[in-house]
Amino acid sequence: MKYEIMTIIGNHLGEKEAEQAAKKLIIERITEHGGTVSFDDFWGAKGFAYMIKGQKWGYYHVAQFDIEAEKTIEMRTELNIEKDVVRFLITKVSKHAGEPKTYADMKKEWDAMEKESKISEAEAAVAADTAKTAKKAEKTEPKAKAADPVDAALDSVISDAKTSL
Repeated sequence: MKYEIMTIIGNHLGEKEAEQAAKKLIIERITEHGGTVSFDDFWGAKGFAYMIKGQKWGYYHVAQFDIEAEKTIEMRTELNIEKDVVRFLITKVSKHAGEPKTYADMKKEWDAMEKESKISEAEAAVAADTAKTAKKAEKTEPKAKAADPVDAALDSVISDAKTSL
């Protein structure tokens, strides 16, 4: 079966040491239990929404792997007693799930969407401002006086004369 594990490594390690610890604790453990790793990505340091085991942040690591279901129970037991692991979560990967993406690729997509959203908001603000200005100008400009019937008749005669030439 295909699984995904997200692991948080404690912040008492440096970034390089945390990455090496993640490889050792997760990747090697999966292969020791007869599994094969199909995806592996170290996300680096991220803050927590709340304190976990007295820590405000940790190093995140994600991996996808194929392994027998019984072996995940053994892995859970081993990871629960591992001192460098703050938290971890093993989930089944859906058959319909797409290919995994690295954190860097997801960040690029999020940044592009955020930029597009800000541009749309700015364009909407400019359009609203333009509409407000036009409405204000409409109210402040004096209305055109009704055309004099004599002027209208002269304009008609002049335009008829120009078309007949």
